[in-house]
Amino acid sequence: MLDLFARCLKHLDRKQDFCRIGLRILAKTTSRQPLLHHHTVLEVNHFLQDVIDVSSRLEQPVSTPLHLHFEGVYFDPYIQHSGDRDGFRTSLSLRNIMSAAFEAQHIRVKLVCIDEEQRCDIWMTSQGPTLLQREVMCQAWYRIERVEIRSANIVFTHDMTAPTNDASSDGLPISDGVLQLNSTRVLVWPDKAALEARLALCKFIHLGTPRSIEVLISSGRNKVSHGRVSIRACSAGLRLHTAETNIVSGNCVILQNSQAGSIDFGMMDARSKTTLRMPYGIDSDLSEIKIRVDVSYTVEEVGYQFNCTEELPIRLPLSVNVQDNFQARVLFSNFKVDTANSIPMRIGDYTMHSTKAFQVTLPALRNAPLTIFARQPLSLVAQIRQRRQETSDTRMPLSTEKTLMLRIQYACLDQEIGRTLENALLEALNESEFGDLSRLFVVVLGRALLSALSPQDLETIGLLGEIQMSSFEQDLWQPVLNGLHPDRRDKTAQWLAKWQAENPVIVLSQAIDSRNVLGLTVPFEIPEIPVVVTGRLETFGCGGGPEEGRFAAIDQSLLADLSLSYSRHWSKHTDVASECKGLSIKYEVQASSEQWLVGGQRKGQFTAEEGEVNRFPIIMLPQKTGHLLYPSVEVRITTKPESNRGSKSTEDAPEDIIPCELDYLDQGESVLIVPDLSSSTENDESKWLPKIRFIHLDNQYYTVGVSILTWSEKRVGQHKARLRMKMQQDEESPTSVPANADGQISFGGLVEDFWSFSRIHAISPLASAGLDQEHVSQPVGQVWRLLR
Repeated sequence: MLDLFARCLKHLDRKQDFCRIGLRILAKTTSRQPLLHHHTVLEVNHFLQDVIDVSSRLEQPVSTPLHLHFEGVYFDPYIQHSGDRDGFRTSLSLRNIMSAAFEAQHIRVKLVCIDEEQRCDIWMTSQGPTLLQREVMCQAWYRIERVEIRSANIVFTHDMTAPTNDASSDGLPISDGVLQLNSTRVLVWPDKAALEARLALCKFIHLGTPRSIEVLISSGRNKVSHGRVSIRACSAGLRLHTAETNIVSGNCVILQNSQAGSIDFGMMDARSKTTLRMPYGIDSDLSEIKIRVDVSYTVEEVGYQFNCTEELPIRLPLSVNVQDNFQARVLFSNFKVDTANSIPMRIGDYTMHSTKAFQVTLPALRNAPLTIFARQPLSLVAQIRQRRQETSDTRMPLSTEKTLMLRIQYACLDQEIGRTLENALLEALNESEFGDLSRLFVVVLGRALLSALSPQDLETIGLLGEIQMSSFEQDLWQPVLNGLHPDRRDKTAQWLAKWQAENPVIVLSQAIDSRNVLGLTVPFEIPEIPVVVTGRLETFGCGGGPEEGRFAAIDQSLLADLSLSYSRHWSKHTDVASECKGLSIKYEVQASSEQWLVGGQRKGQFTAEEGEVNRFPIIMLPQKTGHLLYPSVEVRITTKPESNRGSKSTEDAPEDIIPCELDYLDQGESVLIVPDLSSSTENDESKWLPKIRFIHLDNQYYTVGVSILTWSEKRVGQHKARLRMKMQQDEESPTSVPANADGQISFGGLVEDFWSFSRIHAISPLASAGLDQEHVSQPVGQVWRLLR
């Protein structure tokens, strides 16, 4: 019935229906079931040829399931590289189960990347009976999505995305070979001599100019006649300025007929490299950007294509903060260079050149490269002076050349580690039989580096300069080894395990690799400061000095002079000069009440001219022992507006505050406050006599520290007594009392007040010569008996 129905459709010239019914008839006359008794093989061949001839006149192709006409489908998941051209090839084998033969114009297999971020689909086409080849390279894992065999407008297809059952809609079983295609995984990677394109951020970044990305193209063994680079932004808010692309290095030229979003380039010699630089902008705060690059190139009139998608972190790996300290004639700028993340940095060099307006002095870097860590930043102090002007005005020049540039050359430690491991692995691979797998293993090693090394491991490598291979997992290579042919898989795994065992430690080079050197240029302007006030707190009565340290007693009042003066050296406006002639300066000395009690002229207001030094007496009384910082000083400068000067309401007019900087010379200075040693005591319960502890000469008085034990019915209390003995040094005094024969002094007199001060008068020429503990032991005994 179907045969008769098909003949009727052909007679009525219903080509679409005839091809559809004819394919159903062919599906039922397969070798999986016996032929109908009235059909011969010759008739089936003739009928299949009629269906193909009729389909050639159709406008749209007619599809039929592949498993109804073929079985034993096998796709080789292990790719092969050609030795003289880019791309890869593999094979597809299947068996025709129709009782008829036909000629297929082409066979196509669609490979879809498993990683959704890559979004790189590959259509492999037939170059022979069962050989599939494609001139496209993109390193990733793929799966089969679609298989097509086409003859005229008849397409035998199998779609992996469609739902599959063990039986078709016609009730015929699906072969195991077709079902096996759904689970096939293919690893694709480029040959080591093939063309390669990489994305990277611009190595040298200037914070005052737009940032750029670079496309590095290496031609490999190919002599490229022409090509095109298509770049597409995969991140929201990313804008690529392809029209502003220029060539940084290489002999390649950019053609003028480039389309929007692409760059056409000219001829590239074999084993040559070209770097394209392209500015970009972002509309949102992004930490990383994703970009897809497709490079289409022609070699000997054969077209090839290279695809890659990469994520680039756009945040700077280091941060630079500056703090300015203005002085009257010199500016000290403290630059703090720190890591923006937990990855250590290696500083190769830094420079800051002088300009016509400023002279810069920056200390040189010793023992380069210098490694900085997250908790150990680099501090650079630059000394900046204004160049002398021919005019008498010493103020800041009116020129606009007040911008200085700090240039830092550095390298990220993780990139240095990756480059060192890459060089060691490539050197070993090139000396072995697995050199064609170099680009595959280098990418795997780079990805493993990001996940295997923790911030603590990076700090350890930065300190020791050694890379421990034990940090990497033993099955590091297993994911890619599964994509190799079983004949090579075991040998490659043994070689990689042997290489990793023979190199447990890889030494990190002390010098920075030139390919990893990055540059950062930080522009900064010298701020305009109308007035710089110089303050100094000079103390009197302290022991020691600035070098060995100052010290004073806890009960000692310190006298100090606060000196203030100002300068307009860093101001460039002439109107500020006129306003500052009658400058009013308000100052205040501030200190914590737990450390100092400040007296004297601790706050006030005065008017002074530029360069005039004004002094104010200050009294400081320490409140506790230890190292105490000097009190701080705050300064505010005000002036009356020009419109209000000379009027009756000048006193009520609001004051204009002038910005200023204070150069406090004693900032951070401290004084050591110690206990009063003259009042220290000693207990001696064995003797009920006073004990001499300390003797001090103070303005013709001997202060003797004495410890006395007093007894009460319930407790023993310890008290201090000071015996101040006034020594009269007049030898001709008739009331002088000579010393005893044993050299001891006889004391006489009365005790005025034991609990406050006990003053005993003695007259002796020997007293002016000095006393010691032995000399005064007897008089103290007399005093003790007197007190009892």
